[in-house]
Amino acid sequence: MATYNFEQQIYSLSQTANISFNKRFATLNALQDYVTDTMNGLLSNPSAQNLIGDWSTIWGPYTWCNYAAQDNPKDTSSTPYYSDNTMYLAYNAATNQYVLAVAGTNAISWYGWLVEDFSTIKTEPWSKLVPNTTATTAKISEGTYTGMNILLNEINSQYSGSQSGIVDFLANHMKTAQAGATLAVTGHSLGGALSPTLATYLKEIQSTWDPTGNVTVLSTYPTAGPTPGDEAFAHHIEDEIGSNYHASYNKIDMVPHAWEAIMMAEIPTLYTACGIPAPTIIKDAVDLLIGATLMNGYLQAQPLTSLPGTCYKTDPQLITEIIGEISPALLKELESFGLVDANNLVNFLLEVVYQHTTAYNSLLNREAFSVLFDQATGTKPSYEHLVLTVIDELLKVFKTFS
Repeated sequence: MATYNFEQQIYSLSQTANISFNKRFATLNALQDYVTDTMNGLLSNPSAQNLIGDWSTIWGPYTWCNYAAQDNPKDTSSTPYYSDNTMYLAYNAATNQYVLAVAGTNAISWYGWLVEDFSTIKTEPWSKLVPNTTATTAKISEGTYTGMNILLNEINSQYSGSQSGIVDFLANHMKTAQAGATLAVTGHSLGGALSPTLATYLKEIQSTWDPTGNVTVLSTYPTAGPTPGDEAFAHHIEDEIGSNYHASYNKIDMVPHAWEAIMMAEIPTLYTACGIPAPTIIKDAVDLLIGATLMNGYLQAQPLTSLPGTCYKTDPQLITEIIGEISPALLKELESFGLVDANNLVNFLLEVVYQHTTAYNSLLNREAFSVLFDQATGTKPSYEHLVLTVIDELLKVFKTFS
C-alpha cells in the first residue's frame, strides 16, 4: 500500500515525465529506449512502489524530438537527439486511477524555450483545437497551441510500432475500462501550462473518447505553469474542470509569474526578502515582455494555490565559478543590453533556478521519491549549467522582443 497520498503520487508521476531532462543521445531510438527503460524501471522499483503504489505505463512514454522532425537538421553534435516534449499515461489497477503526465521544458531544448515557452506575442483561437467549443472567444498563446499539437498529433509519430495518439488510445481503451475511474492530467513548468490545457480539451470532447462515462472525475494538477491563454480561456478552464482544478506554484518562482501582466510586474521584487535586488537587465526584460504581451490579456485560471518558498542559500564560490564560465564575448553582449553587475545577475538567476526546480520537492512533499528519481536518471543537472542556459535564453529574449 502506498505511503504517499494521491496528490503526492500525482506530483511524483509528474516529475517522472522529465526522465530525460538534460540528456542527449546519438540516435532517436536510443533516446526513446532510455525514456522507456528508465521510466519503467523507476515505476517498478519496490522502493518507489512503497511510496506511490503500483503504477504502470499503458500509453507511452513517448518523447518528441524537433531535431528528428526537421528535413535538414543542422546540429553537428555527435549526440543531437534530446527530448523537446514527453508524455505518458499511467494506470493504477488497485485504485482505478489514471494519470496523464506531461514533461516541462528540457533545459537543453532551444525549441522548448523559444517555440513553446516564449511564443506568446501571437495567440490562436481555442476553436482551432475544438471547433464546436462554447468558448468561441477564448485564445491560447501560439506556444501553447504548438505544444498541444505535438501532444495530440506528433509525440508518438517518430517511432515505428508506436501506439495511436492519446485520444484514439483512450477511445479504444475505454471500451473495456472499469467504470468509476478517475483521470488526472499533470505537469510542471511547460507541462504546468500544457496539462490544464490538455485536461480542458479532453473534458470538452469526453463524449468522443469516453461515451459511456467510465471516467467520472477528470482533474488537473499543474505546478509552476506559465499562463496558457487569455482571460476567456482561463474562465473556460474553470468552467470545464470546476472544483477538480488544482493548480499550485511556489510564490517566489519566477516562471509561473508569466504571462499575466500583474504577476510579471512582481518579478523584480521576488527576491528582495532574500537580499537579492533584481539586476537592471532583469527589470528591462520584464518590461519588454509585459509590453509585448499586454494586449493579449493573459490570465491564470483560479484557484491558484501559492506555496511558501524559502530563500536558497547561495555559495559565493559557486557564483564566482559561474561567472568564470561566461565568455568575455557573452559578457560584452549582456552589457550591451544593460548588464552592470554580473555577480548580482548570477545570484538572482541561481535563486530563479532553485525556486523553479529543487524547491518543489519539499513544497510538494515528494522528497523521498525525488531521491529515487535522481538515482534512476544517474545524474543531477548542476545549477551552474542551468544558470548558464538561462543566461543564453535571456539574451534571446532581448533579441526577440526588443
